[in-house]
Amino acid sequence: MLGGEVSYLQTVNEHFALLAGIDLRRDAPRNLDLDRADSAGIFEPVTSNNLTLNFLEPFVSADGSLNRYIHYDIGLREEIVRMDNQDLLTPQNSFDKTTFLALPKATLTLFPNAPGLLPIIAGSYGEAFHTEDPRIGNASGMFATPSLVAPSRAYQLRFSKGFHQFEANLTLRRTSNSQELAKIDPDTGLQENFGPSVNRFVEVSLQRNFTHGAFYISYAQADARDTQTGQPVPEAPRLIWDAVASENHLPLGLEARGEFEFVRAKPLGDSLIGVPVYETRGAILRPFAENKMSLAVNFLIAKGYTGQTTETIPFQPQPCPTECIVGVPLKSFVALTYTYFFVH
Repeated sequence: MLGGEVSYLQTVNEHFALLAGIDLRRDAPRNLDLDRADSAGIFEPVTSNNLTLNFLEPFVSADGSLNRYIHYDIGLREEIVRMDNQDLLTPQNSFDKTTFLALPKATLTLFPNAPGLLPIIAGSYGEAFHTEDPRIGNASGMFATPSLVAPSRAYQLRFSKGFHQFEANLTLRRTSNSQELAKIDPDTGLQENFGPSVNRFVEVSLQRNFTHGAFYISYAQADARDTQTGQPVPEAPRLIWDAVASENHLPLGLEARGEFEFVRAKPLGDSLIGVPVYETRGAILRPFAENKMSLAVNFLIAKGYTGQTTETIPFQPQPCPTECIVGVPLKSFVALTYTYFFVH
């Protein structure tokens, strides 16, 4: 992957600042091969592609305040996406296409005139996009790819309040995704269409900073559904608990970090449900030489599987393949690390 950015920032006064620039990115993955097992268990090639993706992204944004109570951030990014798909198995499915997409973003923050009683309120709106999977698709026909991108829109409302050295946040978000075409199923190698979908999300967090450390806990609940069928979106997280703590003033000059995360089981499609994931991470470290280097013991205690999904696997002597849940088991470990920070 290659890329670069050129930007210009001009602060006019305390109420207005302008940022403009352009991003350029290029990614060229080669030999994207996918094989599928047939009824005899022999793997046959299904797709083989060379892709070249170019992204040209000019942008402009403004930041400032209308008065002491209202702060604004607005911006616009123009996406110019060019995709060159070379299909090595079916050359007639190759194509070279370009699409244009304008993505606005804006945030309006309200500061209360009575800080001791009311929270800070920030409302945001933004648009983004997903790049379609071009490995099966051309300009026409059954597997047509009418667009290179699938746009999405997000609305967010955030409440923040500080009290007694605590900071509490409540975040509400709604994200709508357009239909995504030409997604490749790993079992069949065929195109699948996803969406359109909507994801509703709520998160509550609490943070407390101490003289020598901090504590943070959050609860996030989401509901992602297909807007046409009303069914849950497969593999989308539903509930996450997270707690993080740090202490920087232990005996013998030691410091400690710790995190516990729980991810509730996710629906994986076709009425199949995955398993929950538990992870406890931690580290005890000792800085040296005025924090230029450190020696640490890191550990992970894990239970569950990552990459949970469904696959259709032929089991002998069954005549038909069986759909089942697969995933990579999480492994617990203990590691010793040495870190040195170079100072220029």
